[in-house]
Amino acid sequence: MAAASAARAQRTSTESILVSVEGSTAVSGTPGSGIQVTGGKYLLNAYLKGGLGVWKYRPVQPDAQKDYTDVALTCEYMYRLFGSYSRMLNLYAGGGAFLGYTSKSINYHPEELEPAEGEGASAASTARRNTFLSGIAASLELEFFLTRSMALVGSMNGIIPITGDSTQRWIDLTTINFHLMPSFGLRYNF
Repeated sequence: MAAASAARAQRTSTESILVSVEGSTAVSGTPGSGIQVTGGKYLLNAYLKGGLGVWKYRPVQPDAQKDYTDVALTCEYMYRLFGSYSRMLNLYAGGGAFLGYTSKSINYHPEELEPAEGEGASAASTARRNTFLSGIAASLELEFFLTRSMALVGSMNGIIPITGDSTQRWIDLTTINFHLMPSFGLRYNF
């Protein structure tokens, strides 16, 4: 009985459940940022997590202004590469997949398009296009426990969208669009 309670008290024990809130920003690919809320369970030398994320991208293009909003469910498996004796500091590597929805907003000037019959031209209009989004991700994560149950989390995520809008996906191996997104947040372990 004493061994079971001692294991539960240890950080990252197999009995522990985790909840994280992380913010991210793109440092390569399309400029953007987002937030992700995840939950999961620590396993022996690893953890499994799933969650919901929302990201906003704004490509820099001189000829058109577009923005993308992605909402996706994520699932990741992270293996512990290194852990201090007290499990206060842990380094993980792993990957996962995401599945969701992307909404693209295009701002355009009506003089560039012919108005439909019976419609007048306005100063500017916005069109929205929605598509399915999926992809894979690889991550390297550092977890530092401030207390027995609260940790700071920092990670570097490499994201490859497989489906989605043409600027967010890859069609063949010569046009892979790779996004590098660091993220930082808090994790609660109970």
